[in-house]
Amino acid sequence: MTQADQTRNRMNQIVDQLNPTNQTYFHQLTTYLMTNSLFTNETALNRQLLAMAQDLADAEHDGLDAEQYFGNAPQAMGDALLAQLPPAKLREHLPFLAVLIGISWCFLIISSPNIATGLQLNLLMFIIVPIVEIIMTQLIFKWFHMTTYWQRTNRLTNWITWFVNGLFWIVCVGIMVLLIFFVPTTYQVVIGQPWNLLILGLLAVIAVSYFGYQLYSLRQK
Repeated sequence: MTQADQTRNRMNQIVDQLNPTNQTYFHQLTTYLMTNSLFTNETALNRQLLAMAQDLADAEHDGLDAEQYFGNAPQAMGDALLAQLPPAKLREHLPFLAVLIGISWCFLIISSPNIATGLQLNLLMFIIVPIVEIIMTQLIFKWFHMTTYWQRTNRLTNWITWFVNGLFWIVCVGIMVLLIFFVPTTYQVVIGQPWNLLILGLLAVIAVSYFGYQLYSLRQK
């Protein structure tokens, strides 16, 4: 378990002891701050959230609720905190980027046509798709960051929020589908047999091992 996981676990243990109202306040604030983690130093952010969770637990013990202690403008407070935290370092995101690119390449290889002469790969897709996915990931995080404190005062605003969220996801998926049809096939390579079968088999083993490890890790928590 990494230091970041330990910090988050300690924070979650504290938050779980809060009353429901304070939990809701803190979870919403956490979502607002964490969805900006692509642009903010994650270590500093986790430490800040842990300190705030402990402060809120102490305040609750003294009879105060989250709004009384932190104020009734959590979004403004969150913006002020983000402005004070150091920016994210590239090396912090390298593992995430490596996983994102690796998964993209795996799906591209698996979904590539396996013709009679071998596995046909479009090299441009291996460059363009990861770049698009990185941009889309940033947009998704930014979108959730922007909509965390949208006012949902009645059923109509709830439906509007769900519709806009759904439309955003449809656009993201649509962009990925369009890439399949519009990316030029000028730069293609064919991996002949039996190497194509060996690669597909290896990817299957890696995928099963990775998801098995993730499932095991979740059960250990």
